[in-house]
Amino acid sequence: MSEIKLKPCPFCGGVAQLNYERITGENKEFWAQVICKKCHGRSGGTWAGSYSAAERKEVNTWNRRAGEQNE
Repeated sequence: MSEIKLKPCPFCGGVAQLNYERITGENKEFWAQVICKKCHGRSGGTWAGSYSAAERKEVNTWNRRAGEQNE
């Protein structure tokens, strides 16, 4: 998908990556989730009408940290 930068894992500091799935026949066909390559910590995951919409929500959620102002 896009070249959005993910912050390090909030649990272990490892590198995170986006995971995508598409389930044919579901109303919300596009799924995105951020997963840490080191500890396998995960975001909640999002269903949306497109990969880009699901990705945008997941990246924004993953990159949010307590005590930081929204960018």
